Amino acid sequence: VGLVAGLGVTFVMMAVLERAAAGEIGLDLSVTFTLRSLVVSFCLGLIATFIVIFVSSWRASRLNIVAAIRDLPESHPLNPERATWLGYSRAVLNGVVAGGITAISLLAALRFTEQAPLFLVAALVGLPGPWLGMLRGHNFGAPAGDRKPGERAPAWPFILGVFTFPFGLLIIAGYSLALLLVRLTRDRKPESMPSWLLILGIVLAPLGVVLSALQTRGRAVAWSVAFGTVGAVMGALMVQWGLESNEMFLFAGGVSLVLFWAAATLRYFHIHERLTFTAVSAGLLTLWYLVPGKKLEWLVGPLEGDIEMFFLSGVAMVTCGVFIVVYNADVTLPVVERLGSRFGRIMPAMKTAVAYPLTSRFRTGMTMAMIGLIMFALVVNSTLNSNFERVFLNDDARGGWDVQLLVNPNNPITDLPATISSAGVDTGPITAIGENRIAYAFEAEVQNRDRIENSDGEVKEFGQFAVLGADRGFLLNTDLPMKVRAAGFENDRAIWEALAANPALAVLPAQITAEPEGFEGPAGFGDLVRLNPLTDGFEPFTLDLRDPGSGTITTVTVIGQVKEAGATFWPGIFVAKETLATAYPDAKGQAYFLSLEPGTSSRDYAKSLESALVTASAESLQKVLDDQQATSNAFMLVFQGFMGLGLIVGIAALGVVASRAVVERRQQIGMLRAIGYKRGMVALSFLLESGFVAASGVLLGLLLGVSLSWVLFTSGSVGQESKDAGFTVPWLSLAGISVLAFGASMLMTFLPARSASRVPVAEALRYE
Repeated sequence: VGLVAGLGVTFVMMAVLERAAAGEIGLDLSVTFTLRSLVVSFCLGLIATFIVIFVSSWRASRLNIVAAIRDLPESHPLNPERATWLGYSRAVLNGVVAGGITAISLLAALRFTEQAPLFLVAALVGLPGPWLGMLRGHNFGAPAGDRKPGERAPAWPFILGVFTFPFGLLIIAGYSLALLLVRLTRDRKPESMPSWLLILGIVLAPLGVVLSALQTRGRAVAWSVAFGTVGAVMGALMVQWGLESNEMFLFAGGVSLVLFWAAATLRYFHIHERLTFTAVSAGLLTLWYLVPGKKLEWLVGPLEGDIEMFFLSGVAMVTCGVFIVVYNADVTLPVVERLGSRFGRIMPAMKTAVAYPLTSRFRTGMTMAMIGLIMFALVVNSTLNSNFERVFLNDDARGGWDVQLLVNPNNPITDLPATISSAGVDTGPITAIGENRIAYAFEAEVQNRDRIENSDGEVKEFGQFAVLGADRGFLLNTDLPMKVRAAGFENDRAIWEALAANPALAVLPAQITAEPEGFEGPAGFGDLVRLNPLTDGFEPFTLDLRDPGSGTITTVTVIGQVKEAGATFWPGIFVAKETLATAYPDAKGQAYFLSLEPGTSSRDYAKSLESALVTASAESLQKVLDDQQATSNAFMLVFQGFMGLGLIVGIAALGVVASRAVVERRQQIGMLRAIGYKRGMVALSFLLESGFVAASGVLLGLLLGVSLSWVLFTSGSVGQESKDAGFTVPWLSLAGISVLAFGASMLMTFLPARSASRVPVAEALRYE
């Protein structure tokens, strides 16, 4: 059913995208699939289903019979070692043995490659660890007095090893060793172990495996502390690795693991669970704002990140937000009481709607996190995309020009007005003409005056960068805005007039000073020259231009830097036309820019030039900007479509939870009806419960997504060009996404709520 439904959703989704976006991005979107992909999808779904069934059946097999029949909460055996250092040591030992040795050793092998063979051997020592815990609870691991005759050890690990050959050999070897250890120790287990021996087993992996096998059968283990400690060790290793290699992913991920270990430890020792998780989550959220925002560079130095930071930040921040909401949602009850007092009869429904989800924090948190994580991804992408469009695709990108004419280098045009007239095109609408001579990056070398490394870690004296030679017509008529100006220039026009009057001057593009560090990616720019960022009012400085063929050097003085929007059509260093001819005599690139009278269609005029001039291609600058914006919106629509599928799954999960709640709370529903709840109040209570979870997830993703986008954009972490460009929020788009998500959630829970309201009182109270 899922496979067929997936194909149906794919066809519908692609049909919608093709109608909405295919023409804009110039692609023919069609659905194709192969038998192999269908088989793989079916098998993955089947495996995932079996895993869920296995976990559910395992939990069901461990239920207390009396508690299950009477619908009571599960009871847990009293643990005399609870909240003691002995119990803590035992938990850490089990965590280290049950996968911790292997995980830590593999990470250490990646970190310290010279000692990798040693760490790989240590990883092999931990192979039997995961199986020991399973066998300890099985009849095979029971002592002689409790062992049932005739029941053998599970054989499915051997079958799994055969089907996953050759990696399955490790499974078979680990399971075989675990069987041997359990067989030798099951009748020789001591009643207790001293703390020093447990600590020694944590340090010495082989001894730890043996001690784990010697544990008594019914001994409880605090697994949150166990795996939290393993995560803390891996986190500390990641922090050290991240600081040494300037990797933001390793540093932030490592600190997150360490902080969650601290929360698990404090919870184990009964130190105010709510305060612990709230404080740790708030601290971790603060970290995830400070690190991408470059606020900790004074402490840890510059850190570099790439696209992986988007996924890690989403998971970490949404997890922290869910912890804060789940542990503090009951704080809203007094507010609900005050609000509910104004609505009178629905007050009881509102109180139960907030209180009941908190009785199952894990289920509520997982549902909330699923919705919040998808909302976070949608909000961050929509917000950043909107702001980048505002920066790069605004009217400043045209610089006051309307039409671009790219000339064939083999057929240069020396007199454009005469050429246009001779081709039969009316020159009357033209108000200004500017010419650019172009030395592309592969044929121009520029001084690396700030000694910045290239992607290979080398510091070269010269690097590549495009250089544009503009004539007086261009310089005196352009409206390209300046990002920064040198001292002595009061406005942007003064910069362009100075360049037109003095051929020894130059103006830089914004991307030449892009900072390599930060969330936007590693410091790899190939052989392109990069300079240190400039500030407004900087002192003019000299820059050498070198011809790669002859080695001739021409020196110019930099007096300004164009805004980021100018890079859309002019991604090079501006110099005078004669300066470019001197510095790069072999450069043949040529482009003209035309400014037209108000009311003249730049698209139509570009088409007329295109058809009349065989040796040149003409484009409307506004059309290019519109096409780029349409392409950006189309790709965003594709992304939102795929993320929307995930949101549908989250909303469906909320409906499943609501349907399950009707069955689980059948007696509670009967009791509520018996004490005076009307049918409408019962239905409203279920709707408000789902509304609380859905609204919390939506608002969580919305607030975290907008706030992180603001931090990334205003700090320059997604590109230096965004640092001083301001920040806007596409509230209309985000409001639409939020309303649709919340409305769909309410729609999915309507039927379960109506079903709950129709439960007969007498039948519900008799239900066992």
